[in-house]
Amino acid sequence: MVVTGLLTLAMTVWAYRSQGWHRAALSLVAAGALANLIDRSARGSVTDFLNLHFGDWHFFVFNLADIWISLGAAFLLGLQIIPQKNKITSIP
Repeated sequence: MVVTGLLTLAMTVWAYRSQGWHRAALSLVAAGALANLIDRSARGSVTDFLNLHFGDWHFFVFNLADIWISLGAAFLLGLQIIPQKNKITSIP
């Protein structure tokens, strides 16, 4: 739990020092990690309560914190794929 707490703290500091959309994406990951850390420290394990299934075929079992982490990670990947506009403007 100590290592998880330190990694969550590092992610939070990284989000705080970031700007724009990167801050939003990193904040989602940090919030999900913190929620899972709180759940693990209170109960001894993370409680997954959302069961995505089709009949007898079970796709995933997850919780809301997992959604935030996944959305933040996907958002970060999207920010790397989408070309960024040049922040430096030329003076005519």
